[in-house]
Amino acid sequence: MKKTVGHVSVETFVHATEATEKVLAALAPLALPPEAATLEESTGHHGNPIVVVHALVTRSRDIAAFFSSPFVSAVRQELSETLDARLDEKGMLFVRADKQDLYRG
Repeated sequence: MKKTVGHVSVETFVHATEATEKVLAALAPLALPPEAATLEESTGHHGNPIVVVHALVTRSRDIAAFFSSPFVSAVRQELSETLDARLDEKGMLFVRADKQDLYRG
């Protein structure tokens, strides 16, 4: 059975020692539409402020843009080899990336 990606979900954390603008800039290589990102203020285990960035991409053209992004181009082989393990039964794609690596390009 062929699986289809129905959603791309991105989540990252902005710690107190990080600038929110820089973390959002680091996500640029993912080619997410700007309106997909929402910010949620939270508190860490030791009371430190944390901002949780959520982005959910569901439109087919935005999903296609994600798969054409510089990030996916750089990891295409690995994604291809592990796609079955990264897709759930609802078509949600799970990928993990390092913010600093994204920021550095």
